Amino acid sequence: MLLSQSYFGIGIVEDNNDPEKFGRVRVRIFDIHGNDKIKIPTNKLPWAHVLHAANNKSKFETIAIGDWVYVTTLDGQNAQEILVLGVLPGLVKQKLPPQSQDGPGNNP
Repeated sequence: MLLSQSYFGIGIVEDNNDPEKFGRVRVRIFDIHGNDKIKIPTNKLPWAHVLHAANNKSKFETIAIGDWVYVTTLDGQNAQEILVLGVLPGLVKQKLPPQSQDGPGNNP
């Protein structure tokens, strides 16, 4: 995989009840999935693995539903292989940014 094929962006955690108990979350990536939950319901979002610090692997907390996260995709804008790199700190008051005029999947 080439780094140029990766996508980096911001999303919101919509599900953290990982059936495999790996700590994965379902993330709606703003530029890719848009905000239409009828077109792409939460249960159709892929599970994203969460990166944790290697020196603190015995202590990890599940990311909360509604948290904004910084993500990368390992398969470009196909966005089926997602890795959460971090949580954006602070209290987010805005739910979803407005969708761009070009539609989801267009990241300037």
